[in-house]
Amino acid sequence: MGMTWLAFCVLTASAFAADEKPKAPVVLVSPARLTSLFDVLTYPARVVPKVNANVLAESDGVVSKINAPLGQKVGRHQKLMVITHTDPVYQYAPVIVTAPVTGIVSQVEVTEGSLVAKGQKLASVTDPSQIRILVEIAAADLPNIQAGLAGELSLPGTDEKIEVKVRGVSPFVDP
Repeated sequence: MGMTWLAFCVLTASAFAADEKPKAPVVLVSPARLTSLFDVLTYPARVVPKVNANVLAESDGVVSKINAPLGQKVGRHQKLMVITHTDPVYQYAPVIVTAPVTGIVSQVEVTEGSLVAKGQKLASVTDPSQIRILVEIAAADLPNIQAGLAGELSLPGTDEKIEVKVRGVSPFVDP
């Protein structure tokens, strides 16, 4: 009797399954929208002057006068300082040190009375009206950065954003 009941249950289940119709799959359709996809790459940047000229001593001597102190605006070929020679036998004319570019005296490495040697750095003149932004990129992201790529520079502590464009990418790796 146990065998007959088992067969009946199996027949009933298959007869019930044959009466049902398969359900059609439900498909949702939404219109496609055109959107821009982009990655946000964030890097720290240094804002540096495009023109920064170092002024070097042309001869040995003593700085006798500084005509353009730190922070003073100077024109090209304007007198920065005077260097007199220390040779007591020969009286050479003092050397007039001039600014190589128009800008602001951003560094003065000597004081009046300083003994200087030929080639020693005396001062720096910077043009703050022309700047460039240096960004160090990770090597893995380098293929994504190309000349002409647009971006924005955000300044810390402000909501100000400045539109920038990549001018060039150096092929050298900074170790």
